[in-house]
Amino acid sequence: MTTPKGFRLTVWKAIFLAAIAAFSLFRLSEKSRTLDPEAKRVLKSWLVAEYARPVLASIKGSRIDAEKARKLADSSAVELTSISARGCGKESEVRVEVTVAGRTPPDGQSVRYFRMSYSLLGWSLEHESNAFFYHLTLCGG
Repeated sequence: MTTPKGFRLTVWKAIFLAAIAAFSLFRLSEKSRTLDPEAKRVLKSWLVAEYARPVLASIKGSRIDAEKARKLADSSAVELTSISARGCGKESEVRVEVTVAGRTPPDGQSVRYFRMSYSLLGWSLEHESNAFFYHLTLCGG
């Protein structure tokens, strides 16, 4: 009786497979941490300002009408429907789902990513980020 040809597990293959399995289990078990309430306030303020900026620019130098007033009021009705953060220490990559006045934001981006940091002065929003850097960040909660 002959043995069928098949996969031969060498030491290097076993080490490689164990490393992939360990990394996969780490990523699956990693939970996103919650964001500090002060950081949420900073994030929401930044988004309100971002969505109000074009409306304010359209009002500048012209008469305000009911439509522009409604748009300005809507731009301040920002709701953060979901927030998760990843990072180690004082640096965080943040994923946020946002609505404006209960609808998709004017820019069409209902999911946004940001880089935030904490210092002696409190939380600050460093810059907009993206899904790649959010998911690349290894430290969770």
